[in-house]
Amino acid sequence: MDFLHSQLHLKIGDVVEVHCDHPCTILVMNEVDFQLYQRGQKHNYHNGGYFEVLPARIVAPSDGIWHITIDAGHATPAMKYNIRIYPVG
Repeated sequence: MDFLHSQLHLKIGDVVEVHCDHPCTILVMNEVDFQLYQRGQKHNYHNGGYFEVLPARIVAPSDGIWHITIDAGHATPAMKYNIRIYPVG
C-alpha cells in the first residue's frame, strides 16, 4: 500500500491544511488505527476522507499525537504535497 505519512502533535481545533497535486484520500488517525491501516486491516479515522478539491482543511478532534495519511493510489509515490498547521488562537 502506497501512502504518505506525517505524525503531528495537535491541539483540539487546530486546522491541518493539506495541499496535493492530485485528488486523494486524507485521513487523521490515532496510533492504534494507524497501525491497523499500515497492516491493511480494518481501521477507523477521526476526520478526513476523499478530496477532489484541494487544499483540504481538517480539524484536529482532540489534543495529542495524530497520524495524517495521504493516498492518491498509483500517483502517491510521485505526488507533491505540503502540510500546514493553523493553531487554535
